[in-house]
Amino acid sequence: MAETGPSGRSSPSPLPDPRTQDSAADAPSLTHGFLFADLRGYTRYVDAHGDHAAVDLLDRYRTLVRGAVAAFRGAEIKTEGDSFYVVFDSASAAVRCGLAIVAAAAATADGPADAIQVGVGVHAGETVETAEGYVGSAVNIAARLCGQAKAGELVVSETVRSLTRTYLDVEFEPLGTRRLKGLDEPIGMDRVLPRGSVGSRGRSRRANGRGRWLAAGIAAVALVVVLGAVVAAVLQGARPSPTAVPSALPTVTPSAASTPASAVPSPSGAPGGLTTAEQAILARIPTDFQPFCRRSSLPDGSLGGTASLRCDLPLDSSSVFGADSVWYDAFSAPGLMASAVNSVVQRQQLPVGECGPAGGNAVGRWSMGITFAGQLACYAKDGAAWVLWTYEGTQIAARAVRRGGDAARLYAWWHLESGYLR
Repeated sequence: MAETGPSGRSSPSPLPDPRTQDSAADAPSLTHGFLFADLRGYTRYVDAHGDHAAVDLLDRYRTLVRGAVAAFRGAEIKTEGDSFYVVFDSASAAVRCGLAIVAAAAATADGPADAIQVGVGVHAGETVETAEGYVGSAVNIAARLCGQAKAGELVVSETVRSLTRTYLDVEFEPLGTRRLKGLDEPIGMDRVLPRGSVGSRGRSRRANGRGRWLAAGIAAVALVVVLGAVVAAVLQGARPSPTAVPSALPTVTPSAASTPASAVPSPSGAPGGLTTAEQAILARIPTDFQPFCRRSSLPDGSLGGTASLRCDLPLDSSSVFGADSVWYDAFSAPGLMASAVNSVVQRQQLPVGECGPAGGNAVGRWSMGITFAGQLACYAKDGAAWVLWTYEGTQIAARAVRRGGDAARLYAWWHLESGYLR
């Protein structure tokens, strides 16, 4: 109620003392992307295949989801049985993670009995962060959207579509407006698909559900690889340095590379014995590396990609190279690459931080202008220094090792020579 001032005119009531306000009302309001993921048909799977097979399916599912969450820097808030609740700093990161989960689930299935059937729901909105977690209707809506997603589907709210439709290279298929349990207002929903998938849905509905999504995931990965190759070709010869890298680096003096003792023919020749996928990697790695590369495998240091090369470089006192060996692995889906990298991060128990010439163990992010971005990890293992980095747009992961533990020299080489893709 207004008070009367000395002039007889009413004046506003004094503002409430913030020190007397309720603490919950004062809690900061934050906008986040919220993702829920659930296995579909898990109970039936247990009945049909038994407890041991079900445990294996659940382990594969959790590894897959956690790999995608790590790749897109999400925070796993709660996991119960086959249900995940994850929060992201943005709606776009949540959508990208959801698509990665769906694509990886389809790509990892060896057959119907091994299929990981997962539904994903994403919503974005303001919530209040408390000691117990995030509180707000945005969380409840995301959980309800997950319940609407069929196996192999990512369903988002109209809010998420509005926030990301001009930012993400995806397609949205309207599902209409529905009333969801526990919510007073109807929610507009969309199914998210890789670019180019919506036009073929009439034919897709007649296909097997798992096969449909596998094809869509592979098509999306192929499109990204082609676009990445075009951008890299345009920018070749004018590569900017990675961002967020310390400026004080050891000097690396270029010199003539030594002649390899044994060489694999370059892409301009006939790459003896290499598959088409291996030739594709060889064509993209630095030209100086190519004569020293050969096929790799899991016992040989591969991360387990669909194609892998190992390049043993002529490291000596006169060499421009700062690494003994470099591996390149290509993956068929972002979730698979994230899972492989996450396994290294967990084995080495790497904290989140910034790699640098000091050689501290850490995992963080790197980017090279608008061309490439991904994870970057530095660590020591078996007396050697290692650096691991990923190219998220092309689903390629690379690792380099320098035996003897000279982490500063290895990092300087990575920063200046880099082993970037062409």
